[in-house]
Amino acid sequence: MEPKDIFSLTPRTVRKLTKRMFPRVKLTISSNMLPGVDIYGGKTGPEGLILLCENDWADGCGRIRLSICDGASDHRMVQYYDPDTLVRDFEMEARRREGKG
Repeated sequence: MEPKDIFSLTPRTVRKLTKRMFPRVKLTISSNMLPGVDIYGGKTGPEGLILLCENDWADGCGRIRLSICDGASDHRMVQYYDPDTLVRDFEMEARRREGKG
């Protein structure tokens, strides 16, 4: 897969993606970001999971990166989604786990 140009991640896209798994979570855009960097964050509750949804600003992979973690540990689940269809990209996830992409 060829890297695409960095795309803008809108609040509407973030809501459509995250409401599938966490219908009540509210993500807000991080402030003081550089131009082209879109990072939305939120929690499922006071002691809940932490979600980060971001565009491909770091590596230009052309995918939305959704990170889900427990605030008490360093372990993180990372999923990649196509920005046009919001379909999960299992191949990208496998390449990242293997350190190839």
